[in-house]
Amino acid sequence: MTPASAVTGATLRYTDDHRILVRQGFEYAPHFRVSPAVRERVRREHAAVFAARFPQLADVALEHFWEGSIAITRNGAPRWGRLAPQVHGVAGCNGAGVVKFTALGALAADLALGQDHPLLAHALALGGPTRMPPEPFMGLGVRAYIAREKWLGRAEV
Repeated sequence: MTPASAVTGATLRYTDDHRILVRQGFEYAPHFRVSPAVRERVRREHAAVFAARFPQLADVALEHFWEGSIAITRNGAPRWGRLAPQVHGVAGCNGAGVVKFTALGALAADLALGQDHPLLAHALALGGPTRMPPEPFMGLGVRAYIAREKWLGRAEV
């Protein structure tokens, strides 16, 4: 199941090894770190999402919990291709998923090798990310955006 709102809603997936994966929520972490208190709150939120979706499994505890980072660009466009001399890569996935960024990674490799690909023109047409505003404006804007999305999606579990 995927949410209507990627910021507030939960994504639940049933894996090949018969586990349920819960992905829910975002935190602004410009230094790629969150406090233990935030981590524990998120763990409780994931457990609550699981319990709300599967009340018949109320006695099942979350076996594992992890958090990860995603890079988000202001305009949603990825940063990819030649990043510096002799450096090619992909960044700014915006939470869009593995398939798109696997394809962009392969195309970045083609660029590095000077090889053409039928999808290269389409990928180049995605454009690049726009500049982020400086702090404290960026942090204020991101926090306001997340708060707004949480408010609008408050009914979605």
